[in-house]
Amino acid sequence: MVSCKSLPRPGLACRRSLYCGWIVVVLAGASGCGHGSAYYLDKGNALFAKADYAEAELNFRKATQKDPNNGEAFYRTAQCELKQNEAAPALQDLDQAVRLMPDNRQAKRDLANLALGGFIGDPSRPDSLYQRLIRMSDEWLRRDPQSAEGLRIKGYLAMVEKRPQLAVSLFTQAQQSNPKDERINMGLMDALYRNSEPLKAEKVGLDFIAANPNSGEVYDALFRMYLATKRASDAENILIRKVKNNPKQNSYLLDLASYYATTGRKSEMDNTMRTYLTNPGGDPQLHLKAGDFYSLLGQWSGAIEQYKIGIAANGKDKPAYQVRTARALIMLDKREEAIKVLSDDLAQHPEDNDARKLRAALMLGKTTSGKAGAGVADLKAMVEKNPDDALAKITYAKALLESGDLDGARMQFQDVVKTNPRFVDGYVALADIAFKQGANRDAADRAGDALRLDPNNLRARMLRGSALMRLGQYEEASEVLNRLNREYPKAIDIRLELGALAIYQKKYGDAEAIFKKIQDENPKDLRPLGGLVDTDLAQHRPDKALARLEDELDRSRGATQVRYMLAVTAMRTGKYGIAIEQFQKLADSTPGSIDPQLQLADALRVRGDVAGAITTLKKAAALAPNDARPATMLSFLYQTGNQRDQAKAEARRALQLRPEDPASMNNMAFALAEDGENLTEALKLARQATEKAPSVPYFADTLAYVYLRKDQNDQAMAILDKLTRKYPNNPDFAYHAGMAWYQMGQPAKAKTELARALDLSPSKETTNAINDLLRLIR
Repeated sequence: MVSCKSLPRPGLACRRSLYCGWIVVVLAGASGCGHGSAYYLDKGNALFAKADYAEAELNFRKATQKDPNNGEAFYRTAQCELKQNEAAPALQDLDQAVRLMPDNRQAKRDLANLALGGFIGDPSRPDSLYQRLIRMSDEWLRRDPQSAEGLRIKGYLAMVEKRPQLAVSLFTQAQQSNPKDERINMGLMDALYRNSEPLKAEKVGLDFIAANPNSGEVYDALFRMYLATKRASDAENILIRKVKNNPKQNSYLLDLASYYATTGRKSEMDNTMRTYLTNPGGDPQLHLKAGDFYSLLGQWSGAIEQYKIGIAANGKDKPAYQVRTARALIMLDKREEAIKVLSDDLAQHPEDNDARKLRAALMLGKTTSGKAGAGVADLKAMVEKNPDDALAKITYAKALLESGDLDGARMQFQDVVKTNPRFVDGYVALADIAFKQGANRDAADRAGDALRLDPNNLRARMLRGSALMRLGQYEEASEVLNRLNREYPKAIDIRLELGALAIYQKKYGDAEAIFKKIQDENPKDLRPLGGLVDTDLAQHRPDKALARLEDELDRSRGATQVRYMLAVTAMRTGKYGIAIEQFQKLADSTPGSIDPQLQLADALRVRGDVAGAITTLKKAAALAPNDARPATMLSFLYQTGNQRDQAKAEARRALQLRPEDPASMNNMAFALAEDGENLTEALKLARQATEKAPSVPYFADTLAYVYLRKDQNDQAMAILDKLTRKYPNNPDFAYHAGMAWYQMGQPAKAKTELARALDLSPSKETTNAINDLLRLIR
């Protein structure tokens, strides 16, 4: 096996990926003067009782610093961390608590439950958690062969190992030991269902709720099983039974209403909501929850109405209602009205930090450069503080969209629709994001999801037609777009898409006629001009396209938008001199914007003037020191010139400016991997980048390269095998696969893959690196 460190440097093949975890907070704190561990433990308990978990955790942590053998303090610290959704540190603190208090059964149960949840929830099935669970269950069963806790863990592990029959046996024994334990009965139901015994699973659940009618979790487990086995009537009835048996649990009515919404039964949903709103349950947050319910269906006006009623009925919770009202107004694109609501709230409740942060986010959420503003960080903090608050995620996702972070917005909307499958606007947003990222299959599917819930949704219909067109499904696209055109004959967006469809179908005369007609009717709209340019280029007539734009530039007396179109078209057609000239004029005419300078730098780079590109980017960085884009591009250019220290410094700067940006993470990961000095950080960043943007192949390539540098060749090959199958014509991925085969001691396979990479016309730098590696193999 050969170390990556002995291989030729990878050249531009890896560097191309430059374009395209966990944060550990050390709560050191002052130790305090004169107070002992018991003092901080008591203070922490008092704060915990008030639900001030962050301050409680700080005090419990001080108690452990005063007395490292205080197992109760470690246990209470873990409880705070769990309340704040910090599972990893909670696991460590529970482990320490159990070590210090070996006879504390509750601490052991909590540790087992947390480890079990982490193991089942992680698709990689961490061996450390598996071994921990084996040890804990064995210990319980040694002390008591009928231990319900030990048998329950063994049962879940058997299910993970796909041994449902053994799981049934283990859960049956556990149930016999503790028949009233809800979790054990639910585990037995799951095991029976997986063992193809759904009727027995159903009987276990029905018997349990007959004896324990307040067990909401078991009703829900039966509901999920009925849905999975297509027993819609039984699914509805179990929810009705849950409501009937628990008349004081108003939230169960919301579950039933949500089911009716999911199945498109609006009248039943409305009737259930009327019952909910008049149910004498005495819930002070009745209207708050109703508003949230309507919000998650995208019925923003209904949500606002409930929030207003809630303010009138429960004035003491007015701040919470006003923050939610503002969020709903944001979704209706009423930003100024939302700011006014929040300002009014803060005038009466200046201590309302949520309102203050949301108002700041609205006012700072978008900068002139289109990049994330300071307010986006406040919205992110809100989501992290309340991860189950879907409305907060929606607001955060919208802010990410505005700031240009499509991957971040996509992840938030995916979380929302996963837990709220009736949220039409979420599917439309996902379709829009996928379309902008060129993921047309996904765009068509997500638009289809929205249309199943709202068949007349105009934006979803447009997105589906446009995505189908780009997938080459011209007949379906034509049907969708022409139907829209008949319904909205004056809609320019639809007609422009029909013109684009004509280009795709090579009906150039039809395309030109469509764009000309739109242009004649709307002379100030430049989009039909862009359509005519695309028509020219599709017919391989670049000179005509450029002449058309130059004529329009003269006619418009140097209009900025036309000049930009000319510059971009010149780049597309390889006329780099014209592109540089036009981008330079744009930069001179808009000295306050760095966008033209960034495009000028890119044009200089493509023409081969790397020094000029670097000089231009330095000017852009000086003009906008808080914008990460110049640093990102500089990092790339320095890498291509083997100036690794400068590349690493710029990558670090970009990451500091945009720590949540996957491209910045990717760039820093690659720079560190090239340098080889901190491969642990490189791996962490590369993983984070691929998690945030799993559809970007070059991010996955960087992750594979980091694995190669760490001599973890199996992991690298697992990624590269997928990349080379999905992108068989990419020479970079083929080259890296050859590197991996070589390091794995497979020279024949390496030579085959490297020869294939050469056949794919790689860049000069990559070609040289491949030939260097081939000489080593020979």
